[in-house]
Amino acid sequence: MGDIRDALFKAGFRPTHHENERAKVPKKEKTKVQQNQEQRIFCEVCEKAAPDVEFYNHQKRSLQAQWLCAACADEHCILDEFRMTTQSDHSKKGMFRRGYGALKRF
Repeated sequence: MGDIRDALFKAGFRPTHHENERAKVPKKEKTKVQQNQEQRIFCEVCEKAAPDVEFYNHQKRSLQAQWLCAACADEHCILDEFRMTTQSDHSKKGMFRRGYGALKRF
């Protein structure tokens, strides 16, 4: 392989990069808005990951958690009108269902 390289070098071809050097790709930095848009999937009540976790601004004094899955919200009788987000996978795909009360439309 060295013969081909020497022949090309003698013919006037010059390498633009070294063999082991790669082009540096600039990393995309997260803006302040993008940092706050990460999806939450952890239910604070049952302490499990679920695809239907949403933020509920409820007034139940017996329940301190705000991020609840739909099953825990149904179990604790929290109406869907207290739901403040539509950030979950189920909500984005239109598969969000509740067993207690009417479903809030955003």
